Amino acid sequence: MKQKEKESYIQAMLYVAKIDGIKKEEELRVIRELAEKLNVENIEQKIPHLSNELFEGKELRDVLSHVHGRGNKLALIYQLVVLAYADGIYSPGENDALRRICAILHIEFEKLYEILELVEEYQQFEKHVTEVLEV
Repeated sequence: MKQKEKESYIQAMLYVAKIDGIKKEEELRVIRELAEKLNVENIEQKIPHLSNELFEGKELRDVLSHVHGRGNKLALIYQLVVLAYADGIYSPGENDALRRICAILHIEFEKLYEILELVEEYQQFEKHVTEVLEV
C-alpha cells in the first residue's frame, strides 16, 4: 500500500471520528493502532495536519480517491465501522457518513450492513468472553 493510500485511510478515519463533534481518546487510540499496522511514520505529527486539511474543506471524494482495489476499500470500511463503535455508540451521523463513503468508493450498502453485523457480533463475543473469564 502506498503512503498516500495509508494517509487516506487515516484521514477517512479522522473524518468519521469528527462526525459526532469530538474526537474521543478511544477513537484516537483506534486511529493510532491502524497507523501502526500500516507502518505510517510520524503519526502524531500527521494527525493534526490531516485533520486540519479536513477542517479547511478538503473534499471527502479527494481523500478517498487514493484508495484503490475492492479489498482495500472493504478493509477501510471495516476499520471505519470499528472506529464508529469505539465510543460504544453508532450514531445516525456516523451511519450517514459511512453510507456516503460507500457510495464514493462504489461499495454496495449491503456490504456495509454485513460489516456492521460482523463488528457487532465481535463486540458481543468480546463482552461474553470477559463475563465468562470474569476479567
